[in-house]
Amino acid sequence: MPLQPPAPVWLGSVRSTTGTAIAGAAAITPSQTPGWAHVLISLDDIKTGGIYSWSLRSGSCGAQGSVIGPADRYGEFAIHADGTGAADALVPLSLSPQQAYAVVAGPVSSVDTPGACADLVRSAL
Repeated sequence: MPLQPPAPVWLGSVRSTTGTAIAGAAAITPSQTPGWAHVLISLDDIKTGGIYSWSLRSGSCGAQGSVIGPADRYGEFAIHADGTGAADALVPLSLSPQQAYAVVAGPVSSVDTPGACADLVRSAL
């Protein structure tokens, strides 16, 4: 029997930071390595050809704090011809259920490309 992927611990729906229609999702799932987690983002309905930087941040989309984990773990990702893009990072972290977190993505160089953000909610285990 194939291994099942781990259930997400934190989930969020991506929305545009500029009012432009963007779809997508963000999640944090446990890693097999204690003290580490996978942070994931996927974007849909984006203008093709853009390059995005991204990270997990403390706070919410409306009040972003600092990057959680080493910033160099979050690489840039490209938006494909079909308007989708995705990235994941393996990050050492320990999150508090009492704190707010958001996954934030923004265009590297194009000012007319919208940014994206997902407020994360802890899922029921």
